[in-house]
Amino acid sequence: MSFWTILLIIGLAQGFYLIASLLVFNKANSLPNKYLCFLIFSACAHIAFELINTLQNDTFRLVLRIISISSPLLIGPSLYLFFKHTLKTTRADASRALYHFVPFIILTMFLGIIEFFSKAISNPINDSLPLYVPIIEFLKAVHLGVYLVLSYKIINQLPRSTSSITYKNNSKQVLLWFRVLLLLIITAVLLSLVYFIARKFLGVEAPVGNPRFIALILIVLIYSIAFMGVRFPIMVLSESDKLVVKRTPKYKTSSLRPDDIDSKRQALIHYMKQEKPFLDSDLKIEGLAKAMDIPTHHLSQIINQSFKKSFQDFINQYRVEEFKNQILRPNNSNKTILAIALDSGFSSKSSFNRIFKSHTGMTPYEFKTLNTTNASHIRK
Repeated sequence: MSFWTILLIIGLAQGFYLIASLLVFNKANSLPNKYLCFLIFSACAHIAFELINTLQNDTFRLVLRIISISSPLLIGPSLYLFFKHTLKTTRADASRALYHFVPFIILTMFLGIIEFFSKAISNPINDSLPLYVPIIEFLKAVHLGVYLVLSYKIINQLPRSTSSITYKNNSKQVLLWFRVLLLLIITAVLLSLVYFIARKFLGVEAPVGNPRFIALILIVLIYSIAFMGVRFPIMVLSESDKLVVKRTPKYKTSSLRPDDIDSKRQALIHYMKQEKPFLDSDLKIEGLAKAMDIPTHHLSQIINQSFKKSFQDFINQYRVEEFKNQILRPNNSNKTILAIALDSGFSSKSSFNRIFKSHTGMTPYEFKTLNTTNASHIRK
């Protein structure tokens, strides 16, 4: 048995083990897990087909070939729905998601019909390329491309939604995992297209992108899911329509007792109101922890657990309130909005406008106009 065969067997076994683990042992987030299982299954289908080819076993070759050809129509929706239901405040409704998988079912049935009447799948003739082959490949590429773009938009826009999402300290690593997942799939897709075009239209074998090379990328994909699933297990909790992404259990070994957390939380609130450290636009958690004589990891835990916010969101909340107070003071009437924003601790106009709107639902100018008008009516 060759090394390549052993590698395919190990990768396939790992894929099926992951599917079983997600479906049986981890039910806390069952719907996204099912979408992730579809993604892993589509990778396993390609790996299994390559394994059958290597072992020269015709028993399952045809079925696996059809599923392998159709699998790109399964990969896109699975990845998109996994991102959507894991990272966004979306009501979990599996029945509404079924239509995403209709193209996969249609193509699988179509290929089955083609095989039944012409044996074109089991005995492909490379010299005469049927018209439906490039059409199918083009539609598969468009279909998968659309879902990859949608998946990218979800993970790219998510960090900006600070008003509806509270992040924990590992959120950057979790989002990095999703980006790596997306990058691996995009790489496999692009190399597959290069290989298909080179072989079918140019008559040459591309050095990369052949089925074995893609199988290797998919094995890496499976192992990356396995590694990151263990390294950063995700718990998604809905709290007042807010999505909390955190590593669990995050503070299991913390030395802080509940009463310590409460006293330090009160001290933090008092310090923020009296000293206003948030006015420093370069404020970092290490600097605030040093000023309060608290270990940085303890301060992070207090902010995360007591306020359900990241450090940056916690500080920005105070800066927004400071701006709201300053903009309405008569002695600041001659100052520009930007000047007051900078005095409140914001570092730039763009970040200020984005953060202020995410916290208040309106632009700084709209807030100033509305409250100035209200104040005039009250005086009258």
